[in-house]
Amino acid sequence: MQAKKIVISGAMILTLQFGLVLSASAGPGDRLQPSDLSGKDIDQLVAMFAEKRAEQEIRNTKPNPEIGMHKSKIRDETNWGAPPDKLNTTIDADGVHEQWIYDGRGELHFIDDKLISIKY
Repeated sequence: MQAKKIVISGAMILTLQFGLVLSASAGPGDRLQPSDLSGKDIDQLVAMFAEKRAEQEIRNTKPNPEIGMHKSKIRDETNWGAPPDKLNTTIDADGVHEQWIYDGRGELHFIDDKLISIKY
């Protein structure tokens, strides 16, 4: 059997029970069978899910961002955390406008490091 490379993304669905893969799907019409995954693949996936779960539990203990907060406080002290990879920056007469886009969560809009709006 040829080795399969497993890429986990927002579209990857994996059903695990007691460390066994019951089913996995990478997207419409692209179904993986449990036999397609090696023990190492399963161990890596279980470790990744455990890490993501721990991150989520930490985020759940922190508050949401509030209008007027500075970027450093949002990054360090809220459940939204560090800015994502999707950032938009515009400089005009009013100052530096920055938009942090969190996929599936919302957007934060700043002027000169101060949060001015939240879009859910």
